[in-house]
Amino acid sequence: MAVAKSIRISGAHCLGPVELKKAIEDVPIGGLLEVVTNDVCAKEDIPTWCRFTKNELVEFQELDAVCDKTGPVTCALVLSDNPQAVEVLRLFKPNRVFLAYEGRKLLEALKEFNVAVCTYLPFDVPPGVKTAGPLTFLEMCYGEPVLVL
Repeated sequence: MAVAKSIRISGAHCLGPVELKKAIEDVPIGGLLEVVTNDVCAKEDIPTWCRFTKNELVEFQELDAVCDKTGPVTCALVLSDNPQAVEVLRLFKPNRVFLAYEGRKLLEALKEFNVAVCTYLPFDVPPGVKTAGPLTFLEMCYGEPVLVL
């Protein structure tokens, strides 16, 4: 069955049902609504919402299961210096990693990846490290799956 609409709910913290109500209005009867979320309440909220609204829950996958079934993430844009970002990148194994803002602090921890630092000021980057302006990032990742951390 083809997906009629796909939505992303990030950081909603139990507000997923509100977003579901809005999104389902655009899905034709018999259509499939795909929801990707990091909402900690989704595991209970989405099945409950489906029961109350008489919608069928076709499938529910947690992140680890989804990661095993999707194609590769081509590009990652790292904006945060959170060390957990390194573990997420190791899980998804992107072909290219672009570091910007606070994400630049993770440069040493990400040597195993094809890393470029996003900057307009290449003299501000350690020697031997690739640089890329924002337009280079857009050009290299246009139309590709991008993971943003």
